[in-house]
Amino acid sequence: MNESILESVKESDVKLVKKESLSKLAVFALQKQVEVLKLKEFAVMIGFIFAATFLRGLLKSFPSSLPSVEPITFFAILTGWLFGPIKGFTVGSSSLFLSNFMVLGGQGLWTPFQMVGFGAAGFLGGFLRKKASIIEVAAVTLAATALYEIFINFASILFGGYSIFAAFIFSIPFSLAHIGSNFAFSLGLPAAKRVVDRAGGFSDAKHFAELVSGLKSRKDGK
Repeated sequence: MNESILESVKESDVKLVKKESLSKLAVFALQKQVEVLKLKEFAVMIGFIFAATFLRGLLKSFPSSLPSVEPITFFAILTGWLFGPIKGFTVGSSSLFLSNFMVLGGQGLWTPFQMVGFGAAGFLGGFLRKKASIIEVAAVTLAATALYEIFINFASILFGGYSIFAAFIFSIPFSLAHIGSNFAFSLGLPAAKRVVDRAGGFSDAKHFAELVSGLKSRKDGK
């Protein structure tokens, strides 16, 4: 009888060891998936920064280009929507700073205001629902663009010597061009997000992280 009890204890120990090993293996595999997605995320962000920087510099190089038409808001909001507000802010502000080196007279006392303005666009993009409608996306884009214009107008008041009336009145044509072009660009944001999500598998990132957390909690609770 003692032998049968001992055998059953051994069998239960073996099963427990196997269960713990499988649990550790599952956690390890999921953690690797999360790490791969984070690397992909970083690579995509770098790509967005360089794309926004290059395209803004290219647009500004044409003599007949509209000064208020820019691609940074598009990439900043897209980043925020995909990866969250902090990363959206990072892409928006970084793209502006780097692209100013490609624009004649780009850097100046107004640069921090521009960086905050474009960073705010990415930050707001981070609050879009995962499956936000095109109306929601357009509304966030318009709000971000209007916020940017307010920041820049205040920079004109502080460093350009303009009155608040003159700053806002003289900026109307540029503000309208900026708002109109960004609205047009925003219509392509949902399609762009779907493409990046499918290519990178980023929609699974949160799910993987939750699974890792759940498995760890179950293991600790036993």
